[in-house]
Amino acid sequence: MTSNDDEDRLLKDGAISVEKIARGHRDAVNIDEVERILESEDPLQMESYNDLSPEERTAYLAKFSEYISEGDLSVPVALSSAEGVIRSGVQYIKENEDYWRFEPTIECIFEMDHDELEVAMEYFEKFHDSDYDIAQQQYMNSIHDAISDISSIRREQQKRVFDEIVTEGKDIPDEVPGEDYVIAEVASHYLELYREIAEFSELAFPQLLMLKRILDGEEEVDPAVLQSKNASSVRRELTDEDTNAVYFDLIVEKYNSDLRNALAHGDYLVDSQNSVVQITSANTEFSFEEIEDIVHRNISNFVFLSGAMQSLVEWRYITFKSDKVGRDLLPI
Repeated sequence: MTSNDDEDRLLKDGAISVEKIARGHRDAVNIDEVERILESEDPLQMESYNDLSPEERTAYLAKFSEYISEGDLSVPVALSSAEGVIRSGVQYIKENEDYWRFEPTIECIFEMDHDELEVAMEYFEKFHDSDYDIAQQQYMNSIHDAISDISSIRREQQKRVFDEIVTEGKDIPDEVPGEDYVIAEVASHYLELYREIAEFSELAFPQLLMLKRILDGEEEVDPAVLQSKNASSVRRELTDEDTNAVYFDLIVEKYNSDLRNALAHGDYLVDSQNSVVQITSANTEFSFEEIEDIVHRNISNFVFLSGAMQSLVEWRYITFKSDKVGRDLLPI
């Protein structure tokens, strides 16, 4: 247990004392066990930080103390926050059966060297100090609200169908009834959601382009320069078959520019009778099921680009020099 005799037992290289970290836990921490863990060559194995014992948590935090000044626990806190964003984002993407599209980008991030990661971190810092970040946050709030609204409508409409079945004295089927009906009912909401996500994507795709430019050898990438590029040219560079775009094209290709342009110019017609959305000027149409799939694929893009990707960069940057804690702690 911690005691006055332990106060001079510090981690090497001017790191935070184990005791100082240990005092942050309500439960008593066995310092000898912490130091045994620190001296072990085996990395900590866990599904999440909450699964660790007080001794393991203390060791986990202590491993990163070389990056921070005496008494400053900002880096471990940042790692814990990044892990939460990564975990929730990856969970959604996997549940949406979309993880394979993001895996090349994730591998790209973990293959970057420290200098490349530093350029990426500087990019994010500049971006968050700009008006582009404010605009992106506004889209994120609108998108979250729209997703919540669609979920509520689905629940209400499915309940209505169940109520109708009960009223008519029919047996309730094993599967949720009225799915096609519900899709038709929320088609206009899906279109509005896609419009919001498409506009968000035009602000977010330059983040992917930033990573590509770093892989191409650029030592400094300015958010203002990338944000000023034409949106179609950004997508074109990210889907070029002969470049490092191979790490990003599977994400960008799910962006449907025809649908986005039709929504932006009001050039569409929702045909509920035939369950299609007609793009009048292009003489083409999308079924409601196709619209739903486009939206779900782009929600995955939104989840990744609105937090998970930056958190992956932050995690990798902070842990780059550590041989004790790495991606084995993440669900990737």
